Amino acid sequence: MKKTNYLVSLLRKYIYKELSGSERKELTDWANSNTVYKDYLNNLSENIKADYTDYDSLYHEDQTTSKRMLAVIKEKAGVKTRSFKPRHFLVAASVLTAVSVGIYFSLDINDKRNIKSDKVVMSDGSKVILRLSDGSSIDLSESHGGITTKNGEVSYIGTRQSLLHLEQAQSLEIIVPARSQYQVVLADGTKVWLNAGSSFKYPSLFNEDIRKVELSGEAYFEVAKNIDKPFLVISKGQQIKVTGTTFNVSAYPEENMTRTTLIEGEVYVQSSTIKEGGGHQKQIRLSPGEETIYSQREFKKYIADIAMATAWKEGNFYFKDTSFETMIRQIARWYDIDVVYKSKVPAELFTGEMSRKVDIDVVLDFLKGSGIRAELKDKTLFIE
Repeated sequence: MKKTNYLVSLLRKYIYKELSGSERKELTDWANSNTVYKDYLNNLSENIKADYTDYDSLYHEDQTTSKRMLAVIKEKAGVKTRSFKPRHFLVAASVLTAVSVGIYFSLDINDKRNIKSDKVVMSDGSKVILRLSDGSSIDLSESHGGITTKNGEVSYIGTRQSLLHLEQAQSLEIIVPARSQYQVVLADGTKVWLNAGSSFKYPSLFNEDIRKVELSGEAYFEVAKNIDKPFLVISKGQQIKVTGTTFNVSAYPEENMTRTTLIEGEVYVQSSTIKEGGGHQKQIRLSPGEETIYSQREFKKYIADIAMATAWKEGNFYFKDTSFETMIRQIARWYDIDVVYKSKVPAELFTGEMSRKVDIDVVLDFLKGSGIRAELKDKTLFIE
């Protein structure tokens, strides 16, 4: 508490150029303790320092107003604020984390600053792949962002460039590598956004009475409405039945659960392994703002955190009281790295948001700043 208020007071004096020599040294030492802190402090510009009447009116020695004061600093900087519980906060290239303060700062991802490092681990050059039913494949351009299939023609979204002409309906599969997202528009107009490390199987034309697709990984669906022809998504341990709606499915094979989150409309999620009393497969109906979580042991409905479930589609990581192991799996999947634990898995929970555009060395700085010893060698992250 005292540390929180003291940091706030130093920031205030820094803004007004009232720091004594010893206080300036303390603030400099704090900034130098973490590259993220230093980056934030160096970018407190004149437009932030102007018009601080509101700031002064909030200057009192209690926790609530201290947090509000920090929020005022943030507002003057054009920074997005989200308040979290005082745990370890995830930070990015343009993020200030006031550890133990309970305030999270994240500068807009369009901020012009660049983070340079020789430790950057990028994808190995893998491309998004369209695989045909005969086993042949086409490398897709990621600059176009997606493909559409209509009347037997496969083309890039927003162009007339035909990639493929199909004489008859056949099964297609999109495979999305690390550090990539891709969109697919199906023959019925349904839009599907695919997250990194996902594969998605679908027909070039829906000829049957049901529109069936298969997902391994994560996808966001905007299903074209057709009451006479239900839309069926097959994923790990479950199937989802809809007629027209918007929802997100996370079904990575390496995760111990499958999560279905409903944004709009209505869906029915049916377990392929868990049965109800009468011996039928258990089925759950979802309303907007609800989600199901399926695992080998349970299949239940919960209130959803829409922002967390769909942050990936907006290009962000989003964690809320997330275990270290779960967080690292998401990070490893995106940056295409392996993870090796040299000792036990850290027990901390993590909360925060980070752009997926940042280099992995920023993530390493965060881990080290959180007291976790981590070292990246080639494409393996060693956690001690």
